[in-house]
Formats: sequence, C-alpha cells, structure tokens
Amino acid sequence: MSAFLQIYEAGSARDVAVLPNGKPLTIGRGEKNDVPVPTDGQMSSRHASLTLTGASCVLRDLDSTNGTWLNDQPVAAVELQGPAIFRCGTTYFQLDWPSHAPASKAAAASPEQQNSVGSTAGAAPGPGSPPKANSLVTKSWADAEIFDLRMTGGFCGASALEITQRFSLADQIELVPAEGEGAEEFVARLLAAEDDIAAIEFLAFALPRRCAIWWLIQCLRSDFEFEGHERNVLDLSEAWVRRPNRQTRRQPLKLAERHEVEGLARWVADAVFHSHGSLAAANTPEVQPKVTLAGKTILAAVSLAVVDCEPDQIADRRRRYIADALCFATQDSPWS
Repeated sequence: MSAFLQIYEAGSARDVAVLPNGKPLTIGRGEKNDVPVPTDGQMSSRHASLTLTGASCVLRDLDSTNGTWLNDQPVAAVELQGPAIFRCGTTYFQLDWPSHAPASKAAAASPEQQNSVGSTAGAAPGPGSPPKANSLVTKSWADAEIFDLRMTGGFCGASALEITQRFSLADQIELVPAEGEGAEEFVARLLAAEDDIAAIEFLAFALPRRCAIWWLIQCLRSDFEFEGHERNVLDLSEAWVRRPNRQTRRQPLKLAERHEVEGLARWVADAVFHSHGSLAAANTPEVQPKVTLAGKTILAAVSLAVVDCEPDQIADRRRRYIADALCFATQDSPWS
C-alpha cells in the first residue's frame, strides 16, 4: 500500500508525491530532497521525513529550525494512522492513504472518519488561515482521477459494470457485465467468448492509471527494442509511475517533443501526460483531461503493439498482454 502526499497552495491541494513503502521520503528547502520547497524561507534545508510502513506512517522532524507542526503541537516523531495535515515552515502538507474501495464510497465517509489522525486530527498553527482538514480531505477523496493515482493494484472500480459505466465502454464492448461481476471475472468471460479485443479494451480502462501505463511499458519492452531517445522516454515514463507528480508527468512528453520521438514510445509519453493534471501550458488556466483520455491513449498503444508482428503471432501476443495485465492487477505496486 502507498500513501499520497499533497501540498496546500492558493486554497487547493496539489499532488507532489506517492510514498514508497519502507523508504523515507524527505521534505525540505534543499533541491536534493524528495519533495523540495525552495520558496519557503521558514523551512530548513532538510526539514522532515515521512516513512510509510504498511498501514501507518511516521512523520519525523529532522532537527529543523522552526519545527514540524501537527494538531497545534510541534512534533519530533509521530505515527500517523489516517489522513493528516501538517506544517513545515509556512507550507501545509496533506497525507492520505489510498483505498481499494470505489472513490464515491471513500468520499462518503463522515468528516470524523476522514479526519482521524490516530485519535485526533487538525491543522497545524502558522501564518495566515490554516486549511480546514475536513474540506481538504473530502475534496481529495471525491476526485476520482486523483483516487486512481493512489491505487497501486487491483481495478479502479468495485465491479466490471461500474468500470464500463464510468468510462462509457458500452459502445466498444458488446458483452454486458453482470450485476456485481468483478473485473477479473468479466475478462474471463470475454476470453471464453473469444473476444480478446474487448478484453484489452476493458483492461486499458479498468487498471488503475499507474498500473495501466506500467502494463503498457512492459508489453512494449517485452517485444520491441528501444534505443537512444526512445529508451529515455520509456525510462522517464517508468519514473513517473514510481513517483507521479507534475514534474515527472511532463518530462517524457517534453523529451519526445524535443527529439521528435514518434511511434510507440511517443504513445507512452502521451499516456503519461494524459494521466492527470492540466493539458494546458504552464502558467495558463488549467484544462483537465477527459476521464477517458488516458485509457484511450493506452488502448491505442497496446493495440498498435499487438498487430506489429507476423499475422499468425497476433492472437498469442494479445493473450499474453491480457495475462500480464491480470497479473499486475493482483500485485501491489508491481513496479516495486
């Protein structure tokens, strides 16, 4: 399981990192931190760290000058077991845990449940008006796209029917999921009906965003040789999977555009860019991608890879890709 870290700026929370299990993530003013905040003059160069272990996370102050604050109190080290808002310098951070339940159910939790940090929760003191924990956490959980990024395994819906309805897949997939039928069971039924194409279409949307792009990259690496800038684009895309944020999301596409990379590697860069965040240029009004855009990009790339072989190999390649997708869905963070 992973935990998801956001930074609170200008009245809203934006994504900055996904915490790896068992490895400390550092926060500070210095650029060598995992989460650098060079603009906060009240933050120490190495200010605090977060270490996720299973269902809990330790927030630790790294002997900072102005302290790390949680619930109106400075903390040296504290174990967090639920969503939390804490402050380093003048910067507020929000820590959330992912859930494998549907996003709508997570958002429906009561403010008291959403706001639990051990036995209490709240905002740390500091300059200006601190964010309200209730509104931040509720907004975060209600955002289905951010929810998908928190998921590191399984499928992005409680049932196959929920997934097909969310992504409007009825026009592409003729077979209708049964009420309460799981995603894996639905794929098995598609394969039994020899509708392998529909199975791939469904999986491109059903896998959580990071898992789907990881699946795409591994499919390509298994059957194609990539060198030079194409290989670098794939490497940067894998880096985004491991740590999705605004900077890592834009890097693969920037490199692809700079060196005019086309073909399958470019499709991967586009999939990463379409995964979350604004499609507009920096410092311009945000344009959010449609909920189906990333899935369509992933589907197009996988479909091109399937047919880029001898005709008598297409069916075997398609089945292998489907098996890989189902395998990744059973793992927590298959990129670990």
